[in-house]
Amino acid sequence: MTDPALETMNRLYEIAKDFEPVDEDYFYLPGIEVPRALPSAKRKGDWPAGYSCSPTNAPWFARTGGDGVHFRFLEIGGEIREESPVIMTVPMQFDEPNYVVAENLLDFLALGCRSTYDLEELAYDKGRMIEFLKHPEKGLSFEDGDYDFDPILEPFPEQRILIEEFNLKPWKNVEERLEYLREKYLHLLVVEEGEE
Repeated sequence: MTDPALETMNRLYEIAKDFEPVDEDYFYLPGIEVPRALPSAKRKGDWPAGYSCSPTNAPWFARTGGDGVHFRFLEIGGEIREESPVIMTVPMQFDEPNYVVAENLLDFLALGCRSTYDLEELAYDKGRMIEFLKHPEKGLSFEDGDYDFDPILEPFPEQRILIEEFNLKPWKNVEERLEYLREKYLHLLVVEEGEE
């Protein structure tokens, strides 16, 4: 069953039926896992449980598979909609765990269409991650060597399909755009601080 409020998500799920499965419950986009069950605009996701930093007004729709990092749609009028901004939650970044990473799902797909959708390093080394998003062909090694991206000379097969289907173009002015989104939407998140 599709939800007319989520046209881009419906199309993504239709296209992704043939993408590489992570397992029977998730399909893979470069850097993230997306559940095969289409979320309802009214349903609150019950995963990931136990992270008090996760916004309560932003149901989750994808995860990286590591350290609890996940992506959410910010509700508008109590529902997720086509125009819902995309929030990344990085639970291990205790001082600032939530980041607005796109104006909507289509914008999110464009941001990572030449590099990766695993944006976790924005929370730890923003400048270097932004450089990688702008220049994936250069690759990226972090000083501690703990988290590297190999040079990406061509989009992955899934990205090529998404680029064609959605007419995606990589972001220009990544840093300025992320700052604009932070200022526009971050204050709308509802986070109920509590014990982990």
